[in-house]
Amino acid sequence: MKKIIKYLPFLVLGIVFYLIYRNWFKLDLVSGGDFFFLPFREQSLDRPAFPFSWDTHKNFGLGGSSVSTLWVDTYSQIFVNFLVQNNISLVLIQKIIFFFPIILFSFLSPYIFFKTLYPQSKVGRFLAIIIYSLNTYLLMIVGGGQTGIALAYLMSSLIFAVVIKNMEKNTKSGFIISGILFALSIFFDLRIFLLILLLLFIYLIYLSSFDLIKIGKTFLLPLLISVGIHFYWLLPLFYIKETPFTSGYSNSNWLDYLSFPDFSHSFSLLQPNWPENIFGKTYFMRPEFLFLPFLAFASLIFLKKDKNIIFFTMLGLIGALLAKGTKPPFGEIYRFLYDYLPGFSLFRDPTKFYLLTALSYAVLIPLTVEQIYLLINKKIRNSQFAIKKFKYIKFLPNLFLSFVACYLFLLIKPAWTGNLTGIYKSAVIPEEYVELKKLLSKDSQFFRTMWVPQEQRFGFFSDTHPAIDARYYFQTGSSSKIINKIKYNREELRNLSLKYLIVPYDSEKEIFLTDRQFDNIKRIIVKQGLEKIPWLKKISTFTNLVVFENRDYFEHIRLSNINSFLVYQKINPVKYKITINNKIKNNKLIFSESYSPNWVLIINNQVIPSVKGEYSLNNFIIKEKGIWSGTLEYVLQKYVDYGLVVTLITIIIIIAVILIKKI
Repeated sequence: MKKIIKYLPFLVLGIVFYLIYRNWFKLDLVSGGDFFFLPFREQSLDRPAFPFSWDTHKNFGLGGSSVSTLWVDTYSQIFVNFLVQNNISLVLIQKIIFFFPIILFSFLSPYIFFKTLYPQSKVGRFLAIIIYSLNTYLLMIVGGGQTGIALAYLMSSLIFAVVIKNMEKNTKSGFIISGILFALSIFFDLRIFLLILLLLFIYLIYLSSFDLIKIGKTFLLPLLISVGIHFYWLLPLFYIKETPFTSGYSNSNWLDYLSFPDFSHSFSLLQPNWPENIFGKTYFMRPEFLFLPFLAFASLIFLKKDKNIIFFTMLGLIGALLAKGTKPPFGEIYRFLYDYLPGFSLFRDPTKFYLLTALSYAVLIPLTVEQIYLLINKKIRNSQFAIKKFKYIKFLPNLFLSFVACYLFLLIKPAWTGNLTGIYKSAVIPEEYVELKKLLSKDSQFFRTMWVPQEQRFGFFSDTHPAIDARYYFQTGSSSKIINKIKYNREELRNLSLKYLIVPYDSEKEIFLTDRQFDNIKRIIVKQGLEKIPWLKKISTFTNLVVFENRDYFEHIRLSNINSFLVYQKINPVKYKITINNKIKNNKLIFSESYSPNWVLIINNQVIPSVKGEYSLNNFIIKEKGIWSGTLEYVLQKYVDYGLVVTLITIIIIIAVILIKKI
C-alpha cells in the first residue's frame, strides 16, 4: 500500500500526459502547424538516405544549397528515409522519430535535472516535471508542430544535469554521453543548443568560482564529439562561409512584430497565444498564472543562502525580461543586444527565452512548495494537542501538495480536456490528394508543379516532381497578382519545367482565410482566374482539387539549339550523367535549377562553370561542336563527403569505447 501511495503522484502525472497526447497513441497520421511530415510513403522513399549538399525543394522548389540546413534535415529526413526503407509504416515513424521522444524527455529530463541539483528532494522531482514539461510555452510549441524546438527545449534540462555530473565525477562515459546529447540537441535546434551551452558555461563559472581549467575539461571532449558527429555539414559550411540560418535573421524589422508577450506573460510563464495558438493573436493576462512567480521567488525566503537559488532567481528574471522582446519595460535592451551582440540575431523570436524562465521555475517552485510542506509537517509534529484533537490533521501536508498539483494541472486545463489543436489532433488525408499523388508519381519524367496561391500540407511532391509555392516564387500574397504573373509569364514557366498548376483543396482551412476564418470565395476567385488563361487545360478528374496542365514545358536539362541532342541520367541530387551531340559552337546547356556557381559541367576534359542565365537558371556555354559524355556536378558535395568520413570515424570510435568498456 505504501508503494502505491509513493508512486501515486507519478501515476496521476502519467494519466495527465496520456490525456494531453492521447491522439499520439492512435494509429492515425498527425499533421498540423509547422509539422509538415511527408504524408505519402513514395515521398519518403524518393528523398535521399544520404546527406547531399543540394536539395531540389529549396528556393521555392527550384533547388538550392542544403549545406546550411543539413544539421536539421539529417534527423527529419534521412532517419525517416532509413525507417521507410525498412518497411516501417509512416504512422509508426512519426511516433518513433518525434512524438514518443517528446513524451519520454518530458518525463526524464526535468526529473534528472532536479534530482541532480537536489538529490534529497523527492517532492521536487514530481513538481519539476509539471513546471518544465507541462507549461503553456512548451504545449504551444508542440501544438504548433515545432517538434525540433520542443525536443531541444526538453533536452536542455537533461544536458544541464549531465554536464554538472561530469564536472563532479569527471568520467569518460559521462563525457561521451554529454557529447552524444550535444550532437542530438544540435540536430533538433542549433539555437537552443547554443543558448543552453552559454547558460551552462555561466553556471559552472558561478559554481566553481572561475576554475576555468576544470570547466574547460568539462566541455572540451563533449564539444569535440559533437563537432566530429556534425563534421559532414560543418566542413562545407566553413568552406563556403555561410551561416546555418537565413539572412532574414539579421533583419531587426521583425522584432516588434514577433515580440508577442508582455512582461506579465513572460514573468508568469504564460505563452501569449494560449490556448488557441493562432499566430499573431494574443490574449489578455490570466491572473491565475501570477501565482507561479510568487511561488518561485518565495524560495528566497526559505533558502536565501543557497547558491542555486540566487542563480536561478536571476535566471528567471533575465528570461522574463528577454522573452518579451522589445515590449516594455526595458525593451530597448533587447533591440540593442540584437543589433550589437554577435550571434544574438539568431533569437529574432524572443519567446525562445521562455526556456530560461522554465528552467528557473522548475527549480524554484518545487523548492518553495517543499519548504512549505516541511514547515507544515514540522508544526503538526510539534503540536501533540492538534494531533490528538484532529486525527486527520496529519494528512494536511499531503493535502497541501495535492492542492498545488491540482492548481498546476488546472492552469493547463485546455490541454488535458482535449481542446488544443495543431498536432494534438489526428489528420485524415483527403482522397483527392491520394489521387493527385497517383497522377504525379506514375510519370517518371522530371517536371514541376505550382500551387496557387500556396502549397497544401497533403500535396504530393518529390525530387522528380518538385513543388513551387506561387506566393513565395512571385513574392506576393495577392492572388490576383499571382494570376496575372502566371498569365503573362508563360515562357518563364516553360523554362521552369512547369507541367501542372494546382489550386489546393483547403481541407484544413488554413490557406484561404479572411480575418483567420475560412473564405471559400478567395478559392473560387483563384480558380476562375486560372480558367481564363488559354494555354492551361483543366483536368476534369478532380472535384475539390483544381488541376491545370501545361503541356508545353521544357526538359529539366536541355540545349538551347534545337538541332543538337542531349541525353541525361540522374545519378543523385548532385550528379547527372550527360551525353551531348553538339551541332553548333557556343551552344548553351540550360539546367533548370536555381543558379549556383558551384554547379559545373565536366565534358571533353574541360570543367565548364555555370553562369547565371535567363530566369536565374544555370547555363553552361559549350564552345566546340562534337559528341561527348560527361557529368553535371555540384562541387560542394565533395566537402560533405570528406566531412562524412570524419563523422563516421567519430561514431565508430564512440561505439568502440562503449563496447570495450562493457567487455
